[in-house]
Amino acid sequence: KMFLFFAVTNEKSFPIPTDQSFPIPATPTSPGAQLLPLEPVRVSQPTSTATPDATCSTPASKTGHFCQVRAAEAQAGFDAREFLYDPKGLKFSSAEFIPETGEIRMEFVVITGGGYLHLRQGVAGFPMQTDNWGKVPSDAVEQVEVNGLYAEIASGTYVVYPGATSAVWEPGGQLSLAWRDGGHWFVLEKLGDPYPIEWITNDELITLAEGLVDERPVDAVPPLDPEYLSTVEQAEALAGFHIPSPVLVPRGYELKRVVWMDNVARLMYGPKNSSNSELFISLGQIANNQVGPCDECPPGVTETVQVGPWTGWYWRGTFYTGLYVEGQPTATPVWQGNAPLWSLAWNTEQFWFSMSYNPSFNSGKEMSKEILIKIAESMFPDANTLKIDLAERQAGFNLMLPPRLPGTVSGYVKAEYNPANGVVWIWFTNNPEYMNGLYLSQQVVSNSDNCFLCGAVASDDTSGLLTQGPEVVGTNAKLKNVKVGAVTGQYYVGIRKGSGEWDPNSDIKHLRWQVGDRAFELVSLGTGLNLEFLIMIAESLE
Repeated sequence: KMFLFFAVTNEKSFPIPTDQSFPIPATPTSPGAQLLPLEPVRVSQPTSTATPDATCSTPASKTGHFCQVRAAEAQAGFDAREFLYDPKGLKFSSAEFIPETGEIRMEFVVITGGGYLHLRQGVAGFPMQTDNWGKVPSDAVEQVEVNGLYAEIASGTYVVYPGATSAVWEPGGQLSLAWRDGGHWFVLEKLGDPYPIEWITNDELITLAEGLVDERPVDAVPPLDPEYLSTVEQAEALAGFHIPSPVLVPRGYELKRVVWMDNVARLMYGPKNSSNSELFISLGQIANNQVGPCDECPPGVTETVQVGPWTGWYWRGTFYTGLYVEGQPTATPVWQGNAPLWSLAWNTEQFWFSMSYNPSFNSGKEMSKEILIKIAESMFPDANTLKIDLAERQAGFNLMLPPRLPGTVSGYVKAEYNPANGVVWIWFTNNPEYMNGLYLSQQVVSNSDNCFLCGAVASDDTSGLLTQGPEVVGTNAKLKNVKVGAVTGQYYVGIRKGSGEWDPNSDIKHLRWQVGDRAFELVSLGTGLNLEFLIMIAESLE
């Protein structure tokens, strides 16, 4: 066959100069393990849509597609053809005039990194590459058509492996389509094949070429792509229902992408300084599906956990088959329990959820069961109420709660019932990563001899510490009686160490009181709230 756009060869390798060869890279040193703390996710603020600047007079407009293409056209002396919208999974990067070949080259980069799409075009002679790197094996070129015009498409590229002295042809990794329309030639090249652009096959590349337009309007707005949404609200508009999303994510993470496909929403979060996603959350309506324990994991790997008021399942690990070796059978999968893949699944009354954390290779990032659960629980604005409802059902009585709290202890609530002593404790905080916060405990007192929260007495004799009745505190605890509404309560500071010694830490403040058959304790841990504030909270319970 004769080809017009590619210089062909029968060779599939060629020697390279020694300065183009490189050694096998050393195995990178893994950073120390790090467990990222959680922080509130940054909420995307709606931005006003600016009027497109067709005059290209502002710095912002000069970096956009419209103005960069216009500038390249002015230098090249011809009108370029363009994509009406950025192809799916790609975003416009640059347009420039290349004087050496007289061409305009537009570059589009993969949204998540790892690939490019180049649209090259010119009106001078076609710049056929005839050096070793530009030649293509004859069996890698196919004659096709673009809008009825003769075209050629080549699949593959030459690569140099570490330690090699020759470049070898590999059939994947690059697609190149070339054609001419009168005196106007075009080359459309796909470089790399990551997930966001794996859909660009030979036929799809031809379809992209056939869709070029004479000019992209300056105000062109692409339709929403369900696979590449930028906000949860966009997915909700397509789904027709509210999609829960986490309030807390690992420190430095942001929402990277949202997908709505096949009645499933997928939320992807990753580091702000990277294009990678590392935290993945999938969810859908419970009427369409339910999740459960890992059914492919080895026995004993899955752990039943509590996610708010719901039962969930946690596991770590994955099956590994080793590296693929051409011509060799696939190895038997082996379970790796220490693999950097942590998973959590649970069902609520409305939705099923699946969450996984898979950090970038060799990043040193770790995850824990507790942090995954905190992320999961932060997805439910009403989960605080649900946790309190569950504790009330377990305890058998309605809890007294403060109607308002200062901002330092509001936002997150955890409630637990201890059947051993009949006490319900509620933890209020604005940062669940740390133990600081306000702890409210209460119990119904049916017998004063079995009251865990009733009063306090000061003594340095620790030989007979009580598990019921008044708490024995040190004489350095500053114990004193105070008025809480119409009753008398006790206030003191500190905590008893494991050694039995009382530590009078003033950052730990206690207030105990009893109203009727209900005993209460407020503990302020590192909140900065003073006694007067604690009394005000105690008197506000309802």
